[in-house]
Amino acid sequence: MVDIKKNRLFLASCISLVVTAKTFAIRAGIMGELNAELGFNDTQLGWMNNMAFYGIPITMIIGGLINPKIGPKPIL
Repeated sequence: MVDIKKNRLFLASCISLVVTAKTFAIRAGIMGELNAELGFNDTQLGWMNNMAFYGIPITMIIGGLINPKIGPKPIL
């Protein structure tokens, strides 16, 4: 029973990594089009691309504050 749960967790982790990699690839692919069509400079494109990384620390801070109070199960 434990092996099945570990395999599911591993598979879910692998799928989430593939999805994350695809979103970064799509985002990187459209940066050139944003530059050409809308005239953004490299600094603006860098800030837009960087916004994806802000979700992780914000979620960790908020989740870290909530986790001891309600536990991990409701969060997941």
